[in-house]
Amino acid sequence: MTYGRPEMKNLNLIVCAALVGSALSCTKAPARAAVEAAPPPRPGLAQQYEAFFPIGAAVNSDSLHSHADLLAQHFNSITAENEMKFESLEPTEGHFDYSAADEMVAFARAHGMKVRGHNLVWHRQTPDWVFSNGAGGDASKEVLLARLQKHIEHVVEHFRGRLYAWDVVNEAIMDDGKYRTADEKEPDQRSKWYGILGTSYIAAAFRAAHAADPGAKLFYNDYRNYIPVKRQAIYEMLKQLLADGVPIHGVGLQAHLSVEPSSSPDNHGFYQTIAEEQKTIDLFVSLGLEVQITELDMSLYTPGVKYEPNQFYTEATFTPDLEAKQAELSAVVRNREGIVIEKSPDALDEVQHAAERELAIRNLDRESNLLRNVRAALGRIQDGSFGVCQHCEEDISIKRLNAVPWAPYCISCQELADRNQTDQSGEEVEEILVGAA
Repeated sequence: MTYGRPEMKNLNLIVCAALVGSALSCTKAPARAAVEAAPPPRPGLAQQYEAFFPIGAAVNSDSLHSHADLLAQHFNSITAENEMKFESLEPTEGHFDYSAADEMVAFARAHGMKVRGHNLVWHRQTPDWVFSNGAGGDASKEVLLARLQKHIEHVVEHFRGRLYAWDVVNEAIMDDGKYRTADEKEPDQRSKWYGILGTSYIAAAFRAAHAADPGAKLFYNDYRNYIPVKRQAIYEMLKQLLADGVPIHGVGLQAHLSVEPSSSPDNHGFYQTIAEEQKTIDLFVSLGLEVQITELDMSLYTPGVKYEPNQFYTEATFTPDLEAKQAELSAVVRNREGIVIEKSPDALDEVQHAAERELAIRNLDRESNLLRNVRAALGRIQDGSFGVCQHCEEDISIKRLNAVPWAPYCISCQELADRNQTDQSGEEVEEILVGAA
């Protein structure tokens, strides 16, 4: 889009001479102060960074309507939060519902946006019928494989030519570098795909997706890829898939990062460093694969450190040094294929506030600062582990998750904090109480 000065009309001037260079000669008009046109509209975030990468938004059916203007102005790629997952598209066997997903795709196409499909195979948000034999037991390998292939073929063919990429398999590897199995300690971490099919479901999913839409880019997507043992396990898995001729085109990194790594080698955050993240990117690129930053947030809090409410960051305590650290961390994701800024619908307004500031519009490093309080309570939180409350030291379940990102506490402990804490923009922070992912 070209931005220019608005046409000036009805100025009640009698123009008697032509425009020569920058001089305009007039007669029969009284002297008056020069009239300055309003400045041109400021380009959106996507336009500011279109030479580097797309700016993506994770959206749902509500935010698609409530923040349509914001999405159209600042983003050029969208990803459905839940509307393209298995349970949303095929809640019962053979009955597909594309209404919500189709609406998103239509919106994107009307506004010249890319659409990323998320996701085809995941250990969560998959209906129970998929794994059932209908008599209280597990489906056989043959039945489950057929269901997997039928679902993928139906879904990918439905969107063929309208989605440029799919997260085909999501989070198949655990932090210790082992495949996610059906025997994990936490129920929401267990994979019945693996329990019944072993690792074969991964290759089968990619092959089915490629057959349904040969033009779509196919990705493996995961989190905490910076952990060396997990990174290496993903690399070995992808290397073998490629050697077997499996069509896979890239890796998605769910980049949940902190400005300071943990000091404890037992904490995953020990490896949250620029060096480790760069190693991850370089390792996957060495396979000839694209790397996309599918989620991005940068916490100011050090993993494993217990913070008291009076230690929460405020406008006064957010120092230039912290800002510089965030900028340094964000440099590692520059010039990658894509970035999705994860957010909840309630937090989309904060994106607008940030985008309107000169600081945010001119510098993505600083912009990520201002968006730190939208890092994803209702968005694509996929690892299912929300850590330990750094006040009561109890595990934070989804029902106790406090979405204020600079307050690493459960909802109960957050009530101890000052509810009038202000964010970087000086505006009042609202807690987003989350009932479901």
